[in-house]
Amino acid sequence: MRQENLLCMIAILFVTTIIFSINSAKAQKTPAETITLKVQDGKLAPVAFPHSVHAKAINCAVCHHKDKDPRTPEKCGTCHLAKKVKEKAPPIQDAFHTKCQTCHIEAKPKGASAPTKCNDCHKK
Repeated sequence: MRQENLLCMIAILFVTTIIFSINSAKAQKTPAETITLKVQDGKLAPVAFPHSVHAKAINCAVCHHKDKDPRTPEKCGTCHLAKKVKEKAPPIQDAFHTKCQTCHIEAKPKGASAPTKCNDCHKK
């Protein structure tokens, strides 16, 4: 009888572990299709950022470089403030422009249709 109880407990533990693993996998964040990037008091229009396209093309850690797990990132504004440098992190607008424009300029010669002019991203 004790051996049957032990086998039953192992089976229950096994099934519970599988269910937990499946639920954990479903709970991981998937990239949003499009994210609106808007800088507080920004002079230009917000940017409709095609996040899912970028998530397929580049490693998440390229942009989410300080997150412990880039698949569950913090908001950019956590480190990059609107106007001030915080712990060597440039203001958010500078961070976006530096990261995005640099990547787009480097991608153009490789055949990517990456926008590089202000109004290409900041549509009125």
